[in-house]
Amino acid sequence: PAQAFYFMQLMIVQNSVGLGLELLRLTPCVLGWLRGFGPGLTAKERAAKWMGVPPLSDPGSLDQPTLLSDVLLQFVIVLSYAALSPVTCLVMAVCFGCAAVVFRHQFAFVYDPSSDSGGLLWPRAIRAILRCMVLAEVIVLAVLALKEGS
Repeated sequence: PAQAFYFMQLMIVQNSVGLGLELLRLTPCVLGWLRGFGPGLTAKERAAKWMGVPPLSDPGSLDQPTLLSDVLLQFVIVLSYAALSPVTCLVMAVCFGCAAVVFRHQFAFVYDPSSDSGGLLWPRAIRAILRCMVLAEVIVLAVLALKEGS
């Protein structure tokens, strides 16, 4: 279907822009650059937040809710269109592969490991993926029922 092509384009753009910004860390760099225009700070003040802006030496933590919502949207799309347009699976496999490489690098070398939960989020994520699978089956059944009716 034509909608599958739209969603494939959406996921390619979302992944390429999102992963590029993740690797470049553009937002922290711009905030650090703007922070340089502030008053002359001592070394201790430079190591702390100034007006809510953290220093560049503080990588912060991963925004897990935003990342998880994007991944679940991608799962719903790939599971919904897997039976209708199998090319979607190939495109999403490339997207997930690129995201895996980027986030492994970010987790290993950039983000603060203090927010590591030791896998406590895993059961919730699996339940959400199973719900995505059920939702995808309902969508496929609805599409097939509509095709039978017309």
